[in-house]
Amino acid sequence: MVVNCTLTAGVHTFNFDLILPGNLPESTHVDKYYNVEYKLTALAEKPTFSRNYIARRDVHLSRQRSHITTDYFDPITVHSRWEDKLSCQVSLPTKVYTYGDLIPIKIEAISYTPHLQIHYVSCTFKEYVTCRPVNGWFNGKNKSQGRLVEYTRRETSQQKMKMNEPWPAMIEMQVPESRTEIQCDANNDSVQVRHQLKLILSIKDKEGRLFEQSVLFPIIIAITDSIGLLPSYQDVWQTLPYSPFLILTPSTCSIIPPSYHSR
Repeated sequence: MVVNCTLTAGVHTFNFDLILPGNLPESTHVDKYYNVEYKLTALAEKPTFSRNYIARRDVHLSRQRSHITTDYFDPITVHSRWEDKLSCQVSLPTKVYTYGDLIPIKIEAISYTPHLQIHYVSCTFKEYVTCRPVNGWFNGKNKSQGRLVEYTRRETSQQKMKMNEPWPAMIEMQVPESRTEIQCDANNDSVQVRHQLKLILSIKDKEGRLFEQSVLFPIIIAITDSIGLLPSYQDVWQTLPYSPFLILTPSTCSIIPPSYHSR
């Protein structure tokens, strides 16, 4: 957008819309291998021999997950069993989370043999990124990285289990608020970003031997944890871009901007 005008003293605001193509890759960073970032630049040109004003701002671009349906927002429960000695049920309130969310993990274990004890409960929250070998990158092989988002461990060695009675516990994991600490799930031609929770129950028997029971939860980190808050890319054309001509034109005007499918 270009605006030519003479400004008087004071604060001036220029509104604008910028429609982005729907096939742009998401903002993604993979150390040493892949980086997509966007910047918005505003330039105020001053008369000759005067220095122009330039302002820049980083823009984070995330794709609304069109495949996320209401099923993803239902509670999730996973059952695990250790032979005939112990069963464990782990529950999450939903599979989809966003920046700053708290993830409550509900645990319920039942012992079927005497003298079992939960030594500790731990949870690991990890992000996995895979760069695909498009255009001959990486000698035709995937490049994968994993990083720890959060780890927590709760000592429970003082709590003894009773046979055939539920042993409840709760662990909470925090989704970081910063986009530099965690990225949204992504899956395009070049890169895949996914997230996983791994819960471990450390179990001690009467001889003092330790055993581990693990449960894996794939979860989705999205730009929003609600359905329908953002328009899909197919519908984005319905939002009119900022244009002084359109604003000054009477409402009877039938001008409609073209969709991305138009040629």
